[in-house]
Amino acid sequence: MRSLMVYFLITFFSANCHAEKHKMHSDIHIFQGGKFEIELKVNCPKSELTCNDVGYNAINKKTGKKIQLKGQLLSNPTGDRQWYEFKNGKYLYELTADYTPSTTPQERWVLNVIHDGKYIASDEGNMY
Repeated sequence: MRSLMVYFLITFFSANCHAEKHKMHSDIHIFQGGKFEIELKVNCPKSELTCNDVGYNAINKKTGKKIQLKGQLLSNPTGDRQWYEFKNGKYLYELTADYTPSTTPQERWVLNVIHDGKYIASDEGNMY
Protein backbone atom coordinates (compact mmCIF):
# COMPACT_ATOMS: atom_id res chain seq x y z
CA MET A 1 0.00 0.00 0.00
CA ARG A 2 2.81 2.39 0.90
CA SER A 3 4.60 1.82 -2.42
CA LEU A 4 1.33 2.47 -4.26
CA MET A 5 0.97 5.80 -2.46
CA VAL A 6 4.58 6.77 -3.25
CA TYR A 7 4.06 5.83 -6.92
CA PHE A 8 0.88 7.96 -7.04
CA LEU A 9 2.60 11.00 -5.52
CA ILE A 10 5.59 10.76 -7.86
CA THR A 11 3.31 10.40 -10.89
CA PHE A 12 1.08 13.29 -9.77
CA PHE A 13 3.95 15.71 -9.14
CA SER A 14 5.76 14.72 -12.35
CA ALA A 15 2.64 15.35 -14.44
CA ASN A 16 1.99 18.63 -12.65
CA CYS A 17 5.55 19.90 -13.25
CA HIS A 18 5.41 18.90 -16.91
CA ALA A 19 2.05 20.66 -17.38
CA GLU A 20 3.47 23.91 -15.97
CA LYS A 21 5.54 24.38 -19.15
CA HIS A 22 2.46 24.22 -21.37
CA LYS A 23 0.00 26.11 -19.22
CA MET A 24 -2.07 28.87 -20.73
CA HIS A 25 -1.38 32.11 -18.95
CA SER A 26 -3.20 35.31 -18.58
CA ASP A 27 -0.75 38.10 -19.29
CA ILE A 28 -2.13 41.55 -18.42
CA HIS A 29 -0.73 44.80 -19.83
CA ILE A 30 -1.94 48.32 -19.09
CA PHE A 31 -1.78 51.15 -21.66
CA GLN A 32 -1.83 54.60 -20.01
CA GLY A 33 -2.45 57.25 -22.62
CA GLY A 34 -3.48 60.87 -22.39
CA LYS A 35 -7.05 60.08 -23.48
CA PHE A 36 -7.53 56.38 -22.78
CA GLU A 37 -6.60 53.73 -20.26
CA ILE A 38 -6.67 50.20 -21.66
CA GLU A 39 -6.26 46.84 -19.98
CA LEU A 40 -5.10 44.08 -22.33
CA LYS A 41 -5.45 40.46 -21.26
CA VAL A 42 -3.51 38.01 -23.44
CA ASN A 43 -4.71 34.41 -23.05
CA CYS A 44 -2.04 32.45 -24.94
CA PRO A 45 1.32 30.87 -24.09
CA LYS A 46 4.10 33.43 -23.74
CA SER A 47 6.12 31.59 -26.37
CA GLU A 48 3.53 32.41 -29.07
CA LEU A 49 4.23 35.42 -31.31
CA THR A 50 0.56 35.78 -32.19
CA CYS A 51 -2.61 35.25 -30.19
CA ASN A 52 -6.28 35.28 -31.22
CA ASP A 53 -7.57 35.56 -27.64
CA VAL A 54 -6.87 39.06 -26.32
CA GLY A 55 -9.31 41.05 -24.21
CA TYR A 56 -9.49 44.85 -24.51
CA ASN A 57 -11.09 46.86 -21.70
CA ALA A 58 -10.81 50.58 -22.32
CA ILE A 59 -12.06 53.69 -20.61
CA ASN A 60 -12.22 57.17 -22.10
CA LYS A 61 -10.64 59.38 -19.45
CA LYS A 62 -12.66 62.45 -20.48
CA THR A 63 -16.15 60.93 -20.77
CA GLY A 64 -15.83 57.83 -18.59
CA LYS A 65 -17.27 55.65 -21.37
CA LYS A 66 -16.08 52.06 -21.40
CA ILE A 67 -15.73 49.51 -24.18
CA GLN A 68 -14.88 45.81 -24.08
CA LEU A 69 -13.61 44.03 -27.17
CA LYS A 70 -11.95 40.77 -28.17
CA GLY A 71 -9.05 40.87 -30.58
CA GLN A 72 -5.64 39.60 -31.41
CA LEU A 73 -1.93 40.07 -30.96
CA LEU A 74 -0.15 40.06 -34.31
CA SER A 75 3.49 39.89 -35.35
CA ASN A 76 5.47 40.65 -38.49
CA PRO A 77 7.14 37.67 -40.26
CA THR A 78 10.47 38.14 -38.44
CA GLY A 79 8.76 38.37 -35.04
CA ASP A 80 10.59 41.50 -33.97
CA ARG A 81 7.48 43.71 -33.95
CA GLN A 82 4.09 43.04 -32.44
CA TRP A 83 0.83 44.96 -32.29
CA TYR A 84 -2.76 44.50 -31.16
CA GLU A 85 -5.91 44.77 -33.29
CA PHE A 86 -9.52 44.93 -32.13
CA LYS A 87 -12.57 45.26 -34.38
CA ASN A 88 -15.96 46.72 -33.48
CA GLY A 89 -18.19 46.91 -36.55
CA LYS A 90 -16.59 49.42 -38.94
CA TYR A 91 -14.12 50.52 -36.27
CA LEU A 92 -10.59 49.16 -35.95
CA TYR A 93 -8.48 49.82 -32.86
CA GLU A 94 -4.73 49.36 -33.39
CA LEU A 95 -2.29 49.52 -30.52
CA THR A 96 1.32 49.58 -31.72
CA ALA A 97 4.68 50.09 -30.04
CA ASP A 98 6.51 53.26 -31.03
CA TYR A 99 9.88 52.00 -32.25
CA THR A 100 11.53 55.39 -32.58
CA PRO A 101 14.54 55.84 -30.24
CA SER A 102 13.60 57.32 -26.88
CA THR A 103 15.32 58.41 -23.69
CA THR A 104 12.42 57.30 -21.45
CA PRO A 105 12.59 53.89 -19.76
CA GLN A 106 8.94 53.03 -20.48
CA GLU A 107 7.75 51.62 -23.77
CA ARG A 108 5.86 54.23 -25.80
CA TRP A 109 2.75 52.97 -27.59
CA VAL A 110 0.30 54.53 -30.00
CA LEU A 111 -3.43 53.83 -30.18
CA ASN A 112 -5.07 54.56 -33.54
CA VAL A 113 -8.82 54.36 -34.07
CA ILE A 114 -9.84 53.82 -37.69
CA HIS A 115 -13.38 54.06 -39.09
CA ASP A 116 -14.01 52.88 -42.65
CA GLY A 117 -10.29 53.13 -43.43
CA LYS A 118 -9.89 56.68 -42.08
CA TYR A 119 -7.95 57.58 -38.94
CA ILE A 120 -10.38 59.34 -36.60
CA ALA A 121 -8.49 59.36 -33.28
CA SER A 122 -5.12 58.58 -31.77
CA ASP A 123 -3.49 58.53 -28.36
CA GLU A 124 0.06 58.03 -27.12
CA GLY A 125 1.13 56.53 -23.86
CA ASN A 126 3.11 53.97 -21.95
CA MET A 127 2.59 50.23 -21.64
CA TYR A 128 3.08 48.60 -18.26
